Amino acid sequence: MPNLINFRLSYLAPLTIIDGPTSGEKLLIFGIWQHRNSLISMNIVVMSNNANKIKEIQQMLGSGEGSDGYHVQSYSEVLNKSIVIVEDGLTFEENAIKKVNGMPYFKGEDAAIVVADDSGLEVMALDNQPGIHSARYGGEGLTDSQRCQVLLTELAGHTNRQARFVCVIACRLPNGKIETVKGIVTGHIATLLSGTQGFGYDPIFIPTGYTDSFSCLGQAIKSQISHRAQALQQVVVFLKKLSHNTNPNWRDGGVVNRSRL
Repeated sequence: MPNLINFRLSYLAPLTIIDGPTSGEKLLIFGIWQHRNSLISMNIVVMSNNANKIKEIQQMLGSGEGSDGYHVQSYSEVLNKSIVIVEDGLTFEENAIKKVNGMPYFKGEDAAIVVADDSGLEVMALDNQPGIHSARYGGEGLTDSQRCQVLLTELAGHTNRQARFVCVIACRLPNGKIETVKGIVTGHIATLLSGTQGFGYDPIFIPTGYTDSFSCLGQAIKSQISHRAQALQQVVVFLKKLSHNTNPNWRDGGVVNRSRL
């Protein structure tokens, strides 16, 4: 059985895979770096000040033994400080990209893939509000429950309660290349808050095909069907493709939006 050696992605040059001296063995080459390995350990830094989002991303991507080889940390763990990103973009994508670019670059063993999400709730009867303003809807300083109540008040008298959660995740590689993905889950807004799990608007959002809110359904179901789960599933797919050098878009730089490919 071949010896597996964990190493971190440095992306000093495009990844090349060639046959090794032993039958079935592969050599992975990053520029001047060469490792005999079939297991890649990726450093992933989550650029977010929302502890609930960080926890969800860590749970969904996995970290440590038994995972896909991703070591997931929050940016504050890496930098030992907090950074405030002004989310003044006009779209979820613009804000997500701005967040990942707020993380300093590190090289060598400290090189990391930076991920950040921007997400929100779009309510059809409210012209897709709160949208990109979901975290601040109703004013600064409100609790999640208070924001839910503000939304329910705004919806009073509306018969159309259709809504959807949208999540855009941006990933920045150590060489500056950025890719974005989008996840969407449809549903409708309940008339009352329910459940004790989750965060944000989970107590009033009932996903299509269910009769209970995200807060009632719990993390086990949410991690399979939510907007963030769908986006992270795409993140895992392109990270795996990236580790095997099967996606030529990564060699060209710039922003690639997989949701439009």
